[in-house]
Amino acid sequence: MKIYLNKKEIVDKTLLDENDIPLSYLNNLSAYSDTIIKYDSKLLKLNKKRVINLYEKVDKNTLFFKENNEPAKINKDYLIDIDGKIDLLNSSKKSSYRPTVFGYKYVLERTIPFKSDKEYTINIDFTGMENVKELLKTITLPNNLHLNSVQNNPDIKYFSDEKAYLENMRDGGYQDNCNIYIVKSSYANKIIYNKPKIFDVAKPVIFTQSEYTIEPSWDIFNHDSEMSLFPRMTYDYIKLTINHTPILIMRDRLNYKLIMLCGKEIFTQERLIKFLVENIVYAYTIGYYKVPEASGSYLNSFISNNIIDYYYSLNNRMNSHHPTINFKKDVEASNFKDTSYKLIDVFTTNSNVVYDYVDYSNNVYFKKTINDELEKGNADSLIYTTNQELKFIDKVNYSLYDIEQLPNISYKYDNDKLEIVVSPYYSSSQNIAKNKQTFLTIHNINKNYVLYMRKTSIFADQEFYILEDTETSDDIKIADIIIKLNNNIVPTDVRVIGGGSSKYDNYDYIDTGNINGRPYRVGTSMVITLPKRYEPYRNQLQQQINKHISSAEAAIIIFKD
Repeated sequence: MKIYLNKKEIVDKTLLDENDIPLSYLNNLSAYSDTIIKYDSKLLKLNKKRVINLYEKVDKNTLFFKENNEPAKINKDYLIDIDGKIDLLNSSKKSSYRPTVFGYKYVLERTIPFKSDKEYTINIDFTGMENVKELLKTITLPNNLHLNSVQNNPDIKYFSDEKAYLENMRDGGYQDNCNIYIVKSSYANKIIYNKPKIFDVAKPVIFTQSEYTIEPSWDIFNHDSEMSLFPRMTYDYIKLTINHTPILIMRDRLNYKLIMLCGKEIFTQERLIKFLVENIVYAYTIGYYKVPEASGSYLNSFISNNIIDYYYSLNNRMNSHHPTINFKKDVEASNFKDTSYKLIDVFTTNSNVVYDYVDYSNNVYFKKTINDELEKGNADSLIYTTNQELKFIDKVNYSLYDIEQLPNISYKYDNDKLEIVVSPYYSSSQNIAKNKQTFLTIHNINKNYVLYMRKTSIFADQEFYILEDTETSDDIKIADIIIKLNNNIVPTDVRVIGGGSSKYDNYDYIDTGNINGRPYRVGTSMVITLPKRYEPYRNQLQQQINKHISSAEAAIIIFKD
């Protein structure tokens, strides 16, 4: 290392020559910092513990485990049939049978009173009432209310009279997800007044300051005629006005529909378009919704008269007549985004299956109306298999698992050694069942290493071992062991402050080095001339001079006057 005195900086790294002056020695010292465990990426993807289902097709060479991670043995703990599917040793002699399959659809009722801080989007099919669409352009709606014109899956449809509506319902129209039907009444009576009359909206929520007038000639309902078409046994009558009204809302409690029965003038009078909007919004906030939405779409499940003990595998307990059905989760997965609603009914596609009740956790329960199955005895268990069958089995107490469990690797550095502890390791794909901890020691921390598992089908011979990362192995790579070191450069100053100064004890000068306490210089000599009167003190002077000269210098003292 070449250091120039005038700059005191390192400018080159070379071997010393006789003209170089050492100022300090630099030592590179390494110290342990940390250890990084980097698992093999293939093992990370396989990390799992999966239940093996009954009749699941498997590789017969795969190692399966029981509940306590003990290796399971084929023909002792389980069977594999000729198709390569898992089967049980303990099966009942009773025949398997298929459960009753059914579809179901939820009927929800909205409970969302109109609020100014909530968005309302109502889709209307204006086919047949195009004039209403034009009249809506003449009024200003609240910013949070949107009446969209759509024809595909609308919330509101129009019928020209009661007969057209009822025929549509008889033809299956009740199955669609339209909530509200606007029907122009053909049975309304023409009422003639002597003068216009004001009618009040009992619960205005949109246009709270509006007044509406019934003119001397106006359509209102003939209740006798409407009652014959929409009997009170299945229809609730709702009106938003205090007295006479040109719009009557009827709730169909059988088909879960809302009908807005309107007099003819409601479709032509500009001054009453706000009143129509008021009724539309009110009907929407109390309307129905079906999940799933499409008319022919249903969620599917199965049910049995018997309690089903297991679902697919022996560790997956079921203990019910049908799988868990939670209507809140089903609704959240649908297109219905309102949060204020209640469950009114559940339709089913099988006449032998009916909706029973819903519990506090929003789980829905069904029941069969006819017991048409073989009865399960007290000693029997029933499992639903991947073959979509219910299978009788003798009561058993084990399960099978496909396990890929990464070993946990911990470490501790102490006394210049790195102690490694590896937890048990189980792998179905690698046929590994290492059920004890392994303790390993790394003595040289200046290298990196790799942890391996010896691959053998003999469980007793399966063991972990460590190799340097430069070595290779055909065994199972578990993880890289990367040892981090802190490198510290420690300088040792060889200069002696004050030595070799031209003035005695001048500490603005320093020596560049010393040997045995004497300043180091390139070999030379000096001549010191003193008066003769000092000659008797030659030895004392020589001793003092030697303190301040370098190891390679020779002092010559001459006494003269």
